[in-house]
Parts: sequence; structure tokens; C-alpha cells
Amino acid sequence: PIYYNSYTNKIVPPDYKMTEEDKKAEENGELVFTWGSDEVKISEVSDVQWVKDGIQYMLMQIDGKLSENELKDMAADLINGTV
Repeated sequence: PIYYNSYTNKIVPPDYKMTEEDKKAEENGELVFTWGSDEVKISEVSDVQWVKDGIQYMLMQIDGKLSENELKDMAADLINGTV
């Protein structure tokens, strides 16, 4: 099977102090936090994952335009060797 995942990623500087709103958004799954950028940035991340012959593969896009079905179709092409 091909698994799809998407989330909103808030990228923040190392010294960023999370607000109460940030903490609530993280707790309820609205945001995923990544530490280490120079400035605060929000990104939309989506990916598809699958396992073939014991190896796990992933196609990921950040702020991309591909739909869930388009990502899954690309993965299917790779799995079937049609690319």
C-alpha cells in the first residue's frame, strides 16, 4: 500500500519561545514544529510512503502543488517501474 501524510510545519529559530497558542496547536496536531531556521516560516508538507523489497521509500513536497492522487500516481509509477 501507498500511505499519504500531510501537515503544516512551523519552522522556527533555535531560540524561539513557543506561545500558548503554539503549544495548543502542537498538542491538537494543527502544527508540527521544526527548529533551526533564521526566521519563522510556515510550510505545507505532504508525502507518500511505501515499502518495496524491504526498503522504505518516500516522496515529499514542501509547499508543492501536487495533489494526494498525483503523489500516489507518481509512487505507483516508481513501484511498477514505469518511470
